[in-house]
Amino acid sequence: MWSRVSGWEKMDRSKISDRFMVTVIVVGAICVLVAISALDVARADLPLAMLAVFTVAVGSRVSIQIPRFKSHISVSDTFIFLVLLMYGGEYAIILAAIEATASAWRFCNRKLTVFFNAATMAISTSAVVMVLKAFGLYSEVQLHGRADNRQSFVIALSLIALTQFLANTSLASFHDVLKDKVQLWETWKSKYIWAFFSYFIGAA
Repeated sequence: MWSRVSGWEKMDRSKISDRFMVTVIVVGAICVLVAISALDVARADLPLAMLAVFTVAVGSRVSIQIPRFKSHISVSDTFIFLVLLMYGGEYAIILAAIEATASAWRFCNRKLTVFFNAATMAISTSAVVMVLKAFGLYSEVQLHGRADNRQSFVIALSLIALTQFLANTSLASFHDVLKDKVQLWETWKSKYIWAFFSYFIGAA
């Protein structure tokens, strides 16, 4: 009787976590569509295309596995940050989604998980853009690190890394809570908090 109840409980948790993933995917898709609609096509050039190809082809393959877990962290965040600084948030959001899809495709068997990872990156990168705009740090002068705006540039980089880290790991941790019925703080602390260094090294 106990095993049957546990089985039903596990099935219910799986359904709830899948619904959460679908919700995140829908929100992520909206973020990508909004980014596409706001693209400044005139800013696209050959260096951007080369950077995007390098990010997806090489950056997604250079990853660090979290000890004792199946999760991986891609170092391609560095290139996504660079695209955001040079070409704007819209291009960074789209590239983040594409790169996450390419990276997750090699590690995840479920297509739902692949698209969830892509949506998570799209949402977290969109959150970065919104935070930069909220703090008034989204102008080209501030993001290009010119000598007379060094302080704003450093603050912007810190906000980029911190927001990306918090948004990305919070969504992943909340999914783990729904799926495995674990405490949010415990799963975030044990599985994702050390990724903090990856994001800030990428920003540096």
